[in-house]
Amino acid sequence: MSGLVCDRITVPRGDRLTVDSVSFAAPRPQLIGLIGPNGAGKSTLMRAVAGLLPASGTAVWNGEDLTAMSPARRARALAFMPQERTVHWPLACREVVMLARLPYQGAFAGPSAADRRAVAEALAAMSVDGFADRAFDTLSGGEQARVLIARMLAQDPDLLIADEPASGLDPAHQIALMQVFRDIVAGGRSVLVSLHDLSLASRWCDRLLLMDQGRLVADGTPEEVMTADRMARVYGIAVRPLTIGGSFAVVPEGLAPSASAQTSEVMPIEEEGEGNERCLPRIA
Repeated sequence: MSGLVCDRITVPRGDRLTVDSVSFAAPRPQLIGLIGPNGAGKSTLMRAVAGLLPASGTAVWNGEDLTAMSPARRARALAFMPQERTVHWPLACREVVMLARLPYQGAFAGPSAADRRAVAEALAAMSVDGFADRAFDTLSGGEQARVLIARMLAQDPDLLIADEPASGLDPAHQIALMQVFRDIVAGGRSVLVSLHDLSLASRWCDRLLLMDQGRLVADGTPEEVMTADRMARVYGIAVRPLTIGGSFAVVPEGLAPSASAQTSEVMPIEEEGEGNERCLPRIA
């Protein structure tokens, strides 16, 4: 089967599974939204699919095992954007984006005309060409996010995996980003993107994968996945369905009645470092 096929992806951490036997198949180009509450396992699943975490199960792209590909082959097939927006060197934005072209360059070879063209197009697509020569660390968080998305676009892979790329973007740039992803899919490539904004996910994605506690609990169109009952059960919220420009969308209205009626039950949440705990209300 062509496209992306994941079979029983499982990632252990300590004595529990952060991703528990997740399987899905995307044989045709789609904009696939990965949704779920904090701690559901979304980032871990994406890293496992990209071959960045040890996992059992298989992730296959167009018949090839992604984890078995050479780094150079995988870099041409797949681009991954993590949540962390860190660049470890004092580089200009144009140079940050040019890093995506390394898989296409020979040893000790400089950027080609095709590399420069790909970088220029990616910077323009994310509206960051105006500060291409500025140092990356002088930009705002939202501007940095757009530069890193441009880097992913410049890599020109067949499969793009982006972990919370819309986080920190203003509404106009969130919409522009989703339109870029839609254009990529229309051009015959696939995008797997995790989103916390349910309105963006429901309106723009062809398909949604809903995770909860490491498991895939729903897979289908936004209308099929984002039912009122399921959103209340998984997120603890009430949602209102809408139609925007002929497309289905949902808007969170508030806590679901069963969640808002709960009395606060204190549970310890472990923070980084031993012996550090904080208490939060638990919503059943």
